[in-house]
Amino acid sequence: MADLEKKSFNFDKLFKMAHQDSASNTPCLFTTNKRLIHKPNPTSSMLIYNNGLSEGECVVDECLLSIHGWLTPDGELFSCRWQQHTKAVNFFGFDTERDAIVAGYIKLSNMKWQLGRQYRHSSVTEAQIKTIDLWHERNKLSREYFLNDLGKKGKE
Repeated sequence: MADLEKKSFNFDKLFKMAHQDSASNTPCLFTTNKRLIHKPNPTSSMLIYNNGLSEGECVVDECLLSIHGWLTPDGELFSCRWQQHTKAVNFFGFDTERDAIVAGYIKLSNMKWQLGRQYRHSSVTEAQIKTIDLWHERNKLSREYFLNDLGKKGKE
């Protein structure tokens, strides 16, 4: 029995030593420096503009304050309310959102430019890039989220 107690004591001592050793400040050899990129939040001006739109309304947004809407291939931005994108494409003469996307329109939904990957590999026009850049600039928004998304589009 004394032999068993001695072995148990030694085991506990070894366990404590191992635990103390692993708790030391050993440098971590594996790190991920990947930083999450968050989509931009709407400004107060954007929220006021969006809340002023009527249900089913689709209007040209010359001030580039849209949170939701459609960007035409020639760079003209149209605003609509949340979940009103389908009604807006009917305004352009399309039956479905898919038809508009295939025709080169870019959907803006909740501050995210949706580049139509689900339907085809479409290219973004220079006019669209210019409008998107102005949208970021005028609203003092970081372009990082959009550029990251655009980079993903190019890899597909």
